[in-house]
Amino acid sequence: MLDTPTAWAGIIVRTAGTDSKLFDGLVVAALAKIASKPVGNQLLTDIAAQVAKVKFGFTVCIKPKASIKQTFGPFIQWRVY
Repeated sequence: MLDTPTAWAGIIVRTAGTDSKLFDGLVVAALAKIASKPVGNQLLTDIAAQVAKVKFGFTVCIKPKASIKQTFGPFIQWRVY
């Protein structure tokens, strides 16, 4: 498992070696969109403020849904969720 920190303390993205390499970027973009609104920014700020109370080093752990990588020939690849 690989834990990637985000711009907000206590919020991490956890991926396995078999997960899509694009997932981290999607999460960062989604968090930025959430933070762009006052309510979303307050939510992320409040989560980050709880980091002093964490037990395992993070408050929120975002993980991709389990998937299986499928291929058809050398150029066609997709994931089944």
